[in-house]
Amino acid sequence: MNNFYNDTGSVIKSKSRYVPRDQENIIKSIFLNKNISISVGITGLHKIGKTTLLMQNLNLEEEILLKNSILHIYIYLASYTTADEFFNDIVYKIFETLEDNEISLHSLISKKYLKFYEKKTKENREALFRILAKKLTYKIIISIDEFDKAITLFKYNSHYFQILRNFPSEFNISVLYISRRDIYYIEEQSPVNSTFANSFEGHYFLSTYSDAELRNYFQKLLDFFDITEEIKEEYSAITGNYPYLMDLLSNQIMKQGYQKHLTKEDIRKVYKKNITVFHHQFKEIKKILIEENIYSELLSIVLENKNQDPNKKILLLKYGILKKIDYKLVLFSNEFYIYLMNDISDQNLDAYDKEQLQAYKMVEDIDNLILTINDTNKNLYNDVIFNLTHSEGEHRKKFNTVCRDKGVFSNFAGAIYLTIFERTSKKVKSRSINLYRLPKKFQREHKFIQIIDSLRHNYGGHDTRSENWNKTKKQISRKEVLIELINSAVEPLDTDDAYFKMQLKILELFQIYLKELYNDLSAN
Repeated sequence: MNNFYNDTGSVIKSKSRYVPRDQENIIKSIFLNKNISISVGITGLHKIGKTTLLMQNLNLEEEILLKNSILHIYIYLASYTTADEFFNDIVYKIFETLEDNEISLHSLISKKYLKFYEKKTKENREALFRILAKKLTYKIIISIDEFDKAITLFKYNSHYFQILRNFPSEFNISVLYISRRDIYYIEEQSPVNSTFANSFEGHYFLSTYSDAELRNYFQKLLDFFDITEEIKEEYSAITGNYPYLMDLLSNQIMKQGYQKHLTKEDIRKVYKKNITVFHHQFKEIKKILIEENIYSELLSIVLENKNQDPNKKILLLKYGILKKIDYKLVLFSNEFYIYLMNDISDQNLDAYDKEQLQAYKMVEDIDNLILTINDTNKNLYNDVIFNLTHSEGEHRKKFNTVCRDKGVFSNFAGAIYLTIFERTSKKVKSRSINLYRLPKKFQREHKFIQIIDSLRHNYGGHDTRSENWNKTKKQISRKEVLIELINSAVEPLDTDDAYFKMQLKILELFQIYLKELYNDLSAN
């Protein structure tokens, strides 16, 4: 038996393999209308079928589009290193397509293109776009795949978001944006405020298969196996009707040589044999959720904590990670739920401990801020501010562990100190050397650093490995630290929750410090 699913993991090019998606009618009705030019976003998780949807409805229909005087240009944004390279390539691809299809051009278009080709300035490029809008008899559609790359590509050139915003209105160019992350999230990563996302005519999420799409999927599978309701339920429990996971399961079932009569037990065996591949996809899903700061919200919902953010909950529903069944929110896949609970356990979380979850979320935010700062610094100076240390895993465990007594808090205070002081230094002949990458105002003279230094002396032990930092006359006493953290000079007792309050306050101050540092680096 030929393996119908041997292209699993790749863009599906075969019409017979492709499961039509509900969003197709939206794309066709909008982009095949020559009289309107707009921007539309399609967002969905890793391997949910975004590029396949694009290819099946625009790229593979190129001849039909040309007959209707529509020119489609495909751009893979992840392949570009600069914003100007990206915008210039849009021009090249437009004219390459015009040439390939022997489309005659107005003399003014040719003249403007020659001027742009000789001198690739922003002004020449925009003048060319304007004359195309006036004189070209074809409607231009641009599909921008992996638009997530805009987070780094436009990070210090946020005016490029404005150029894209103006594509439909100024240049009569329609744009389809394909991304893993929410368009609003992508825009928010820019240091300068932008209204790019608000200009979209529609922002649609590609999610797990709908009921109609599932019927289509299993109809195709019927050509190879007997599909019972029990089989469908097992598929759903494992894959959550996630397109790639369903194809992965079907692909492995065929590889194992199972015959027409397929059982629930057969499917379970195939899953267990390939569990690491499924877990890799679960990890990719988790990665996106963490980056969009909604992973902790998912944990809160799963653990039935009361403090939930309705906006984040809606985003999880749009992604299809959560489903609403009988007025109750449940995870899309039972196996993803098991993965999630194991992940919580691996992070030293007490699954029923609300305080632990709160600390975990704050540490996740700190990790993301540090990564963002390093990325900022790499872009500016080709260097990093916060170096990873060999003790990183140990530090993180101490960050996550709820401080219920002085001993645990002492470990936490030491880890905080070393994260600041060790991460911004390096060892030369066994001696710690300060890298001087932190701006001076974020060193000893910063209030947060003074608090951390005082914690190191009064709670975390006196570690001298990074004493090469610039000295300061400003010293904060143990009493002043207590007042700063818990508004009281009274030494905490192990019987109350004061140490945990101190821990949360320090993590909060750490977040503020990192945000200030990021803004300072971005401004310079």
